[in-house]
Amino acid sequence: MQYGREYTAEGIATITRAPIRYGAVVSATIRAEHLRDVEALPLDLRMLLDAELARGNHIAEVSHTFPAPPIGACFMLERPMSPATRDAMPMLRYRPRNSSVCSGEITDADGIFWLLEPPIPDLDSGESKVVGVDIDAMRQSQAALAASARQKPVDSNDSRSARLVLALTVGTFYGTLTQALDEIADFHPTEVMNALFRGLMLRDGEVACHLAAMLAFLHGKADSIFDWDLRPLFLTFNTEDGSERAAACRELCVLIDVDPAHIHALLAAPLT
Repeated sequence: MQYGREYTAEGIATITRAPIRYGAVVSATIRAEHLRDVEALPLDLRMLLDAELARGNHIAEVSHTFPAPPIGACFMLERPMSPATRDAMPMLRYRPRNSSVCSGEITDADGIFWLLEPPIPDLDSGESKVVGVDIDAMRQSQAALAASARQKPVDSNDSRSARLVLALTVGTFYGTLTQALDEIADFHPTEVMNALFRGLMLRDGEVACHLAAMLAFLHGKADSIFDWDLRPLFLTFNTEDGSERAAACRELCVLIDVDPAHIHALLAAPLT
C-alpha cells in the first residue's frame, strides 16, 4: 500500500497508511508536466514538497541539472520554505546558499532529488573599500591572475600548492574547491594559508564561510573543517557588504589569535 499524507494546521505532513489523495490546493499547484518528476521523489522530500504546496508555495520549475545528477531532478520553489516545516524533517540535509542560482537547497542522504529556494534579489553592497583596499579591483586582479595561472606550466615541486591556490581563488563547490578544502586540511603551506586569508574578503559569501571555517580548524580552534558549534560566526561571512565582511574578519582574527593587519597586508600586496 502506498503512503499517503495528512497535514496539520501548520501544513506539516504526517505519514498515513492510506492511498495518496491530494487536496484541491495541493493538486491544483502541480502542473501536468511536473507530475512524473513529483511522483519519483523519495518519501521524505515528497512530504516536504506536499507540505509546502499545502501552505501556498508553488513549483516554479523542474530541472535535471546541477546539483541533481541526470537521473534526478531539482524543484525550484517560488518562495523560501517554511523553517518550521523544513526543520521538522531532520532526516533531510538543508544548506543555505547565497548565489544567483538559489538561496537554499535541501536533499536526502542520496542527493539525487533536490528542493531549491529561489535566489535572493541582489542588493546594493555599498562601499567596497575596506581600510584603503579596493575589494572590487582586488577581485578583478585575482581573477586575471587565476586565468593566467591556468595557461602557465607549473614547476613540479610547487604544483600541489599552485593547484590549491588556484582552487581557492576561483574554484566552485562540488568542483575543485570542495576537493581542495579536503586536501588543505592536511596540506597548507604558507601560500595556501595566504590564499585562505585573502579569500575571506575576495570570494563570495558562501565560499568565504567555508574558508573561515577552515582557518579556524587549521588554527586549532575548531574540531572539524566546518565546526557546527562555530557556524554562527562562519555565517557572518555570507555577505557582500564590505564593512560587514571586514567585521567578520576581525571577529575571526580574535578567535584564531591573528592580527587583522595580516589580512590587510595580504590584500594590499601585489598578487604574484
